[in-house]
Amino acid sequence: TYLGENLYDENLWPAYSKFLFDFASGAAADNLHLKYKAHAIVNLGFAAENLENNYKKAEEYYRDAYKIYLKINYEVGAATAINNIGYLYQNKGNIPEAISSYSQALELFRKMKDDKGMCSSYLNLGFMYEDQEDIAAAKKNYEQALILSKKIHNIEITGNAYNNLAQISVKEGDKKNEMENYKKALSCYLLIENETNLEKIYSNIGMIFSSNGQFDSALVYLNKAKEIALRLSGKKGTCTLNRIFGFFYLQQKDYAKAIQHGEIALQQAKEINYLTE
Repeated sequence: TYLGENLYDENLWPAYSKFLFDFASGAAADNLHLKYKAHAIVNLGFAAENLENNYKKAEEYYRDAYKIYLKINYEVGAATAINNIGYLYQNKGNIPEAISSYSQALELFRKMKDDKGMCSSYLNLGFMYEDQEDIAAAKKNYEQALILSKKIHNIEITGNAYNNLAQISVKEGDKKNEMENYKKALSCYLLIENETNLEKIYSNIGMIFSSNGQFDSALVYLNKAKEIALRLSGKKGTCTLNRIFGFFYLQQKDYAKAIQHGEIALQQAKEINYLTE
């Protein structure tokens, strides 16, 4: 199981997972061997999902594992498997089924009194409701994730919850809470040195200042985002930042710089086939 889950060579770990599956299938059908069989099936599902892009096959694996975990009352495994199914539906754009799966995972985590698992489920559900423009339901789930994350002192999840609540504030037109939530998320990410999320938060805060006409403050935050993007994000990150800088200079009516950054962003987007930007 360890090799199947921890080898990072994609040419090796699926083979070890298949070996574990075959071994456990041929062993006595006791709970221990059934659990390892289910673990192997989850790994095979992950391989089908991420290496083969075969979502149908992946779902079949995850459901098989889910049934075994329920049979042996291994709720941690069952919650993981059904959560993986939710993620599959999310990627396929089947939001109602994703919500159903994430809700089942939430109930299992609640039954186990697994606060961290519940936090993740609340965030997943919030994102799905937000996708469907059910702002009230999204906000409720993000707030539940925030409460629990503070209870268990999980700074990363707290930051994620504040970040998501800031995005809800954007949709509600609540500029005061938008900035406050982004700044609280920023404090969390600074504590744990999560630079990927720091880049996004700096950009968002910079654009708020820019929209308010506070261009000097905006530039401070946008330059911080740019510094991280150049170091970590490659062309995709710098493409996004160039688009943002283009908009920033457009707001100042500095059309030459706006065009310059826009053209750079367009060229980068074409080079990496990132044309949504």
